[in-house]
Amino acid sequence: MIVDLGCGRNKRGDVGIDVVGPPTTKADYVCNLGFEPIPLPNDVADRVVAFDFMEHVPFCVWTDAGHRRTPVISLVNEIWRILKHGGEFEMRSPAYPMVEAFRDPTHVSFWTLETLRYFTNGYGSFLTEAYGITARFRIVENKMDGSHLHAVLQAIKDPNAFLDELPWSAEMDTPKLVLSDEQERLVWALQENNDQLEAIVRDKDKIITLLERLLEEKNQEIHRLRNPLLVRLYRKTRRIVRDVARRNNRH
Repeated sequence: MIVDLGCGRNKRGDVGIDVVGPPTTKADYVCNLGFEPIPLPNDVADRVVAFDFMEHVPFCVWTDAGHRRTPVISLVNEIWRILKHGGEFEMRSPAYPMVEAFRDPTHVSFWTLETLRYFTNGYGSFLTEAYGITARFRIVENKMDGSHLHAVLQAIKDPNAFLDELPWSAEMDTPKLVLSDEQERLVWALQENNDQLEAIVRDKDKIITLLERLLEEKNQEIHRLRNPLLVRLYRKTRRIVRDVARRNNRH
């Protein structure tokens, strides 16, 4: 099932949701997105799309009672909730530094190429928890397309899913692992490093920075915990580093 958020009059997919109903839009559901839960059950959507909509949801507001709310975070959490494991969220929004991001007076959030990393644990578990982010995504695509940010995020609901990407051999096979909070945090940190390393093959300075951060912040913890999943992810990271170095040497 494909869910179109902010569908307007051009609904893409099976279910359209908007803040305004027919006849103004072709919405199947009317929902104050970002402020109300999406009216769909957990794990039902294969894909969620939001084109020229997310910029109309505010990053932060204060209620009359003086409480702070973060509607964009609430909405992305809801998108993750209704997606199936492995389902994708695709968004297009005008983004910094293009003028299109700022000229419309109804734009109340301003996106950059770095914004979506908050939903991949890219800035660390402390901020993820402090900001109330329950969504866990992997970045599939994240680029500027003219004036717009075009991004595709994959919903990850089981950290053990990373095992499926590893080069298993018969003697290395182990059951799915139950991870402690500390181990899960390291899994996400390592995967984030892997994603970034693969995405910036031609940028040697960033590769060096990421490698130094990995060695300084993660290496001792990985060996101390002695968890086979973490060790395999660390080996994958080393393979990526070697491959990136070889490709850079050819340019």
